[in-house]
Amino acid sequence: MNSEILVRHIFNFTLIKSLKNAFRKSMYWTIYSLKNKDLLADSGTASYELKINVATLFLNSLLAMLFFYFKNTAFLISIFLICSVNLSVSRGLIRAFYKAKGLSFDIFAILFYMLIYPLPVGAGAFSGILKYTRYNNR
Repeated sequence: MNSEILVRHIFNFTLIKSLKNAFRKSMYWTIYSLKNKDLLADSGTASYELKINVATLFLNSLLAMLFFYFKNTAFLISIFLICSVNLSVSRGLIRAFYKAKGLSFDIFAILFYMLIYPLPVGAGAFSGILKYTRYNNR
């Protein structure tokens, strides 16, 4: 690999097509990673930061439900702390968003990256785990 080569991917995806693609890629990468026993490795497509981001969204969703059920502010504090860690882990990507298009783009990109994109990626990973397990338990 030559790290000095720059590549631009132009898919002309709509938002919906992009999210469907994220689901599909995540499902197949999960199956591939399970077969190769490297699920937690940083593969570029499924980076360490993206895995943390997906886990953060699902964990924070659980904590939000617990907050609404128990009305305990410790759950909200936990959400804030976990989001802070996620932002710190993803700071390289966040910096790249800012450098590419400025502060307004950075804010919307972060919101998309933290609140929307993890949903199809996480669902695809879960689907991949189910498919892999079903196929290997025959």
